[in-house]
Amino acid sequence: MPSPQSMKEDGEQERQDSPLRGSIKFDPENKSYQDIDYSMTSPLDPDGSNFPCKGYQNDRPIRTTVTYAAGSTYNMTLAGTATHQGGSCQISLSYDNGATFRVIKSMIGGCPLVSTYDFTIPSYVPSGTALLGWTWQNEVGNREFYMNCAEVSIISGVSRRRRRDTYNSFESLPYIWKANLEGVNDCTTSEGEDPVYPNPGPDVVYGNGRSSSDSPTSGSCDSPTPYGQTYKDLGDSSSSPNPNGNGTATPASSAVHGNGSGGGNNPNRPPYATGDLTRYLPCVPGSFICTSQTTWKTCNYNDGSVSSSQTWVYVSERQVAAGMECLPFLSPYNSQTEQYAQQENVAGGSYRDDRIVRARPDGDCDTDGALQCTDGGQQFMVCDHGGWVRMGSVAAGTTCSNGKIVAA
Repeated sequence: MPSPQSMKEDGEQERQDSPLRGSIKFDPENKSYQDIDYSMTSPLDPDGSNFPCKGYQNDRPIRTTVTYAAGSTYNMTLAGTATHQGGSCQISLSYDNGATFRVIKSMIGGCPLVSTYDFTIPSYVPSGTALLGWTWQNEVGNREFYMNCAEVSIISGVSRRRRRDTYNSFESLPYIWKANLEGVNDCTTSEGEDPVYPNPGPDVVYGNGRSSSDSPTSGSCDSPTPYGQTYKDLGDSSSSPNPNGNGTATPASSAVHGNGSGGGNNPNRPPYATGDLTRYLPCVPGSFICTSQTTWKTCNYNDGSVSSSQTWVYVSERQVAAGMECLPFLSPYNSQTEQYAQQENVAGGSYRDDRIVRARPDGDCDTDGALQCTDGGQQFMVCDHGGWVRMGSVAAGTTCSNGKIVAA
């Protein structure tokens, strides 16, 4: 599998960048053999346990290996020969230590059949330390998801004409597309088919017969939540996660954190439960567990239909009603909890207590009644029952600014 090894700015001397824990050949400053990933070209684990970035984004201290200027164009050079006859790839940025990644370029079909790709750091992205992500879903072979990340520094640069008016801020960029990661979502790719991203971002190239007229691959595969299992809020990122479809990136110093309602900024939101659900036993009678965004099972008496020694097991998968979704959620054990044994694959002291809530296509939120400004302040959303609801345009003579409707 090819892996990004170096990047340079067009027309200038080469500036080396290396994936996190890259070898000394590509990262001369990484002189500790204990911190080198010798399987850099391997896919992520299929259970999603090392998404994103194999957890390497949590290495401290942060050490950036290159500085990019917003608005400038660079080259990414890939190393490796096992291209699996291509597939589709994305290049993205994260300012919240890997909780969310926003797409700056998509290569749909035929990727990575060439060794070099150019990409532009959009002129409107924030300055600061960021993760540059490279992701790939291969066309042939095992159904896999590949990802490498690099710590980079971004500085303000010369503003350039934007390729599409749709994208005019970092928050307007779409989230990366994910599949073949059991613990992240239920999306899978089909062998012999290149994924067609429904939201490819501001810079798109097509290959292997793909074009902009192709129907996008089905599934809610670019949702920002749940966050990957390796995500940690270490308090030193440029921003805190705020996964709204067109929301505003919340500065780390003013982030609003979860209030126990399973809001979007809660890093403890568990992933959907897929595969063999006996790995989540024992369960609390009557509780739900989400197997996808639209399906769930109930913890009920084991009538023998589930091969387990447990009295209470998850049975009877059901579909949510139209306009609703299943929301993974953790509740603490207490004196009223009917099952006291610690549930497997769940944070200590908590159990899966997933809920059926109103669908939230624009992402989760924490504080009911809070406002989120969109479209440059011309429109806004309201946080209702833990999800953003689009309200449309602001009244004439007003604008939305910093979460408030004010006079224009």
